[in-house]
Amino acid sequence: MTHEQFPYLLFLKMYRSDLQNEATAYIESIPDLTAIEKRQFHLISISFLQFLANQMKQQQVNLEALRYWVRVHQHSLPVDKTRYFPITMEHVLRTVLDSVDHSNKEAILATHVEIMNQSMRSFMQLLEKPIAAIELSQTSFKQLDAFSIDLIQLNGTEDLPLLLVKAEEIFQFKRCIFLVTTHGSINFPVLLEQIC
Repeated sequence: MTHEQFPYLLFLKMYRSDLQNEATAYIESIPDLTAIEKRQFHLISISFLQFLANQMKQQQVNLEALRYWVRVHQHSLPVDKTRYFPITMEHVLRTVLDSVDHSNKEAILATHVEIMNQSMRSFMQLLEKPIAAIELSQTSFKQLDAFSIDLIQLNGTEDLPLLLVKAEEIFQFKRCIFLVTTHGSINFPVLLEQIC
């Protein structure tokens, strides 16, 4: 990435709600998308803006984290309508930049194009060469068996911290998280990832 990214990330963080509202309106106006696809595009645009806003801490987009984000969301976009994602995000950014009459508009747009191109390149690479399913070798079966025993023994919400530690130990992860998707329910990721 060649452009300074801090002004871009700062703009996205400051105007995230405006960008999300504009994305919703624009996605709803695309006649080629079904209601379900519109919902998918809406969720992925919110997630993308949130991901970029979280990159403010480093003042630049971590390319490995971007590739990981694409990997996690690769199935959220209908393959035959993927083109709408970069079109939507560029339209949204231009619209909000114009509405606030931002002085650094061209640099922010150039940075956005670089990041969006990198995202779409990662997405296309995954389409060409999908990530292989986890190979369930003898070691994998032993790990899954050990984790299953811990899941049965540790079944209360007060056991969550200990269960996370056990998952890190068994699968040799550096970090492991639980995701809360609805009030009162815990959703353990189907594919456990080692976070470097």
